Amino acid sequence: MKKLHSVSVLLKKSLGLALFILVLGAGVAGAALTFTATQFTGDGALTINASTTMNIGTTDTTVITVGRAGQTVAFPGNVSSSIIDASGIMEIGTSTATTIAIGRAGQTVRFPGTASSSVLIADTSLTVSTGTAITSHISATASLAFGSISSSTSCNEQTISVTGADTGNTVVSGAPSNVATNTSWSAFVTSTNVVAVRLCAILNNNTTIVPLAGTWRVDVWKH
Repeated sequence: MKKLHSVSVLLKKSLGLALFILVLGAGVAGAALTFTATQFTGDGALTINASTTMNIGTTDTTVITVGRAGQTVAFPGNVSSSIIDASGIMEIGTSTATTIAIGRAGQTVRFPGTASSSVLIADTSLTVSTGTAITSHISATASLAFGSISSSTSCNEQTISVTGADTGNTVVSGAPSNVATNTSWSAFVTSTNVVAVRLCAILNNNTTIVPLAGTWRVDVWKH
């Protein structure tokens, strides 16, 4: 009788374990399962799915590690977080991404550390610290020949076509290395898309100055 009882208990336990494994494999609805383990290992693909919200480590967990060194971790959906931190280099969109959007219209995005980029493009305006917003920067070059300048009361002007320039814009000119000595120069927008470079003699000694032709650059800043 004792042997029959032992066999009966063993069969019940085996049947219960089999039913648990069967139910777990088919999915458990409306139930909470708690597992205590240091490691879960699968011989194939392991899928954990939730119809609404799946919480991992939301109570007492301090560190959650996903993936390993040299492994690609993919998040096909939207990832929302208040903090994303990396101890080394954190790469975003370094493989096939074409556009990476950070922030939204009307929002301030800050980089407290040092931001490095080969190209910086601002769609509407660029503000440095608390300064005035810069809406556009335009640059152009041209070879200019001013002709002779006879005295300190004389100036000659040449123009450069700068598409997008408007009167009142800030203009800075860059002179060539062969610019004539004893001269000064300035640049300004004379009309839409036209910048004038004015070269003047600064000594009143009745000496004629003949500047050599050279390539001048003008930079136009719009606010």
